[in-house]
Amino acid sequence: MSNNCPLTGKPCSKHRGYTVSETKGEESKSYAVCEDCMHLRKDLWIGDEHLDCPRCGMTLDSIIRSSRLGCPTCYDHFSEPLAFIIPSVQLSEEKHKGGEPHSFKRVRAESLSPARFASDLLSLIKKASSAGRYEEARALSETLSRVREIIARSDESGVLSPRDRAEITEVIYRHMYPESAEGL
Repeated sequence: MSNNCPLTGKPCSKHRGYTVSETKGEESKSYAVCEDCMHLRKDLWIGDEHLDCPRCGMTLDSIIRSSRLGCPTCYDHFSEPLAFIIPSVQLSEEKHKGGEPHSFKRVRAESLSPARFASDLLSLIKKASSAGRYEEARALSETLSRVREIIARSDESGVLSPRDRAEITEVIYRHMYPESAEGL
């Protein structure tokens, strides 16, 4: 195998983690290239790099350069190119099992409606009780009581105060991610 880049013809000893495909007429060629060379010829591979994430403003080009996504919405917004990028940069052929950053978990907890969370808790209490898991049902009932108390305070004014919003987010977060909440 030559150490020259198939696109630039220059010597390259970097890891070739990207695949670039060119199609001319009926002939199609694929090349394994390093990150630097991929950026030189990104016109062959990336069509919509100018579209940025609607939530954080991150561009596909900056994600490729930094190997970092800006927010959870980036995963959905750039799902098509990420489907090619992620496997090409991971050494293992197994499915990615990485963790979720604490900040993403917090965003997920903040986005859940308190009324929806209370409804979900009620369903979990019924399932736990019918299965004979009474300690679990009791703990869930205590959480539901706390959520209903916070919701009742907001019903008087019609809106959750920032303090109540922070409190309900903490309750939801501790319920959704008990392993993460232990160190708080």
